[in-house]
Amino acid sequence: MTKELNLNCPYKVYKNLNNKTYFFDTKSGVRYVAYFTDADEYFDDFHLRNNIFTFGFEPKKTNLSKSALGDSDIKLTLTAIIKAFFTDKNNVLTFVADISDLKQKARNRLFEIWKNEYDVNMEYEKYDVEIKTDDETYYSSMLIHKHNTHKLEYKEAFLLSTGELNK
Repeated sequence: MTKELNLNCPYKVYKNLNNKTYFFDTKSGVRYVAYFTDADEYFDDFHLRNNIFTFGFEPKKTNLSKSALGDSDIKLTLTAIIKAFFTDKNNVLTFVADISDLKQKARNRLFEIWKNEYDVNMEYEKYDVEIKTDDETYYSSMLIHKHNTHKLEYKEAFLLSTGELNK
């Protein structure tokens, strides 16, 4: 899959064969890691939970230059990794916007912009949930292929699991 993935990426993507981790180096020298982890623990009683994953990515350097922050090839590469993940239309992707710098709402909007910009064929459905706790507001999303045969069940399980966090 990595060979086909690299046909659509501005940056050469490598896959760690031991897990679902990918990495690539930008022209400014920053290494990004993108990863998929099993999310089945969040869906304990759901019979289709084996195809649900969380997605995350992060730079391995914390002192990013302005040129790294404006590098549109990063989002193109991340988008290609996600599209490759959906080669299996039964996969489901969930993610929570990072809250470490309190910019989670802006990240949530950015993910929506990316989805709309790169999903021109409307192949994916995205569901968003805002989770408010006493201390923080979290933004969680689920991305699912429109031809996933169990998409309504996945949507219901996602909304139920995140809804329970709002209580």
